[in-house]
Parts: sequence; structure tokens; C-alpha cells
Amino acid sequence: MKKLIALVLLLLCVLGVVGCMSKTYELPHDQFCYSADGSQTYELSADDRQYIIDLLNSASWVNDLTNCGSDFVFYTQKQEVRYHSECGTFNDYTNKKSTNVSEEQRDTINAMLGIN
Repeated sequence: MKKLIALVLLLLCVLGVVGCMSKTYELPHDQFCYSADGSQTYELSADDRQYIIDLLNSASWVNDLTNCGSDFVFYTQKQEVRYHSECGTFNDYTNKKSTNVSEEQRDTINAMLGIN
């Protein structure tokens, strides 16, 4: 019986680790980026789209939304993530969490979006 319990606990630990490695953010099957007011779509290259998704998946998220505004919306397969180009903040409105990118990452994203 102890061996069975130990085996079940080991299996749960392994499944927990595998679950943690799964990607939270995935590219949608259709349009990815819009202006915050919805009036404009932004066509990004496949590499640019993947850069943003990888950035979202590797970010250190805080379980709270910031008071920072947003001028872009990224729709992933399951989330609405808003981005503010001035402060480099992502707010995941679906999961109510936020993250800030480095200045270099912000400059890269802004260049992708045509912001100088």
C-alpha cells in the first residue's frame, strides 16, 4: 500500500512539472494584434508574432493588473493581453496579471508595431 501511495505521489509530481512547462500563450488562428480602440489591425511577421508569444511565455508575471493604459491588444488563443508602448507593460485581462518588459524588449516590440 505504501508503494502504491508513493507511486501515485510520484506520478502527480511528474504531471505537475510537465504542466508547468506547457505554454500558456499560443498564437491564435486569425488576427493577432489590434489598436486598443479596435480601429486598426497590425500585420506582424511570423517571427515578430513568435517573439511576442515567447516573451509572454517567459515573462515574470504579477497577479495584478497595472493602472497603465494600453494602446495595443494582442489576442492569443485564450487570452486578451493589452500592451502599453510607452511603459512596456503587458496586462493579461483574461488572467488578471501583468508584466513589464525591459527597455530593449520594449524598443523591439515598438519597432515591430511601427512606433519610433
